[in-house]
Amino acid sequence: MSNSKADALYISWSPSGFVTAEASSFQAPITITEIKNYPVTTAGGDPFVALEHLRQSKKGYRKIALQVSSDEFLFATHEVDSLIKAKEPDYFPNVIKSEFVGIGDDIFYHVINSGDGAPYSPNGVTEKNFILSVVGNAYIESVQQRVTNHGLYPHRLESSTLATLGMLKQLSGEQPQPCIALEVFEDKSSLLIVPTEGPPVFRFIDTGIAQMCQQVQDALSLKDKASARKLLYSSTIDLSDIGDQVVQPLRKEIAATIGLYEVETGQSITRLFVTNMAAEQSWINRLLAEELGLNLFDIDHVFLMNDLGIQWQQGLEWNRDDPRMIPLFAMMQSE
Repeated sequence: MSNSKADALYISWSPSGFVTAEASSFQAPITITEIKNYPVTTAGGDPFVALEHLRQSKKGYRKIALQVSSDEFLFATHEVDSLIKAKEPDYFPNVIKSEFVGIGDDIFYHVINSGDGAPYSPNGVTEKNFILSVVGNAYIESVQQRVTNHGLYPHRLESSTLATLGMLKQLSGEQPQPCIALEVFEDKSSLLIVPTEGPPVFRFIDTGIAQMCQQVQDALSLKDKASARKLLYSSTIDLSDIGDQVVQPLRKEIAATIGLYEVETGQSITRLFVTNMAAEQSWINRLLAEELGLNLFDIDHVFLMNDLGIQWQQGLEWNRDDPRMIPLFAMMQSE
């Protein structure tokens, strides 16, 4: 712990809102001076309104590092036939077109080594397994525009999925068992399976927040989904009595994916980590784990920060039960 001035701002954005960290720098060594949570219900129509007060000047822009949990980011793994092929300049552009059919040409893509997460370099190809990440340029531009409209300038924008993958692989060294990470979006969810060895597995399932809201609406006979959504995100309303019904569609899809993976690989998934839901929805995480027969991936925040070399100002407070802190801390490591 130490005392330090905040010059850098890290923001992690997910469907459940924002978590922000004021820190001493965008480069190591980093000292966190403040962590705040901005729930989705505080933002109104435009969620970035909640962050407008963080700009340093009404005339200028404040530089930020921005992390986004969104289903606009697509992922796949790829194994090359030979290391020589992977060095050809047009190899991965052609792979992208075949892996992501219909994605179009106006995209940004990123290729990293599956083993250590290092960016792909034609001159440094040493392994055959790679992770492909693709997102439309139109989406990137829309996010950048929304942020700059409120006086914030993202000098870096990244997906929380890759940050989470890196953290889970690093932490799994202490507990070498396959785990599954879940990101819940509006109409779908993303499943990331991190095995004990070999490349990860990325899957989308067609169940998300909207489907859970529908379950809340049906169970409580509410007039509209808007009321159900407020209850789902509430920090004061207890929905545990109808919890089984709320998570049932999600649980069934996850169970089917896990079952198929275990049959195909012979590896048993033992742990679940829900990465983008706020602490107020932790009952969903616990219920899903219980009904799937999994343990929640329990991460000691202080241990992780020490392991990453991140310091924090004396007296700093944050919710240790909020899983969104893990990709937030990972973003600081990757600066």
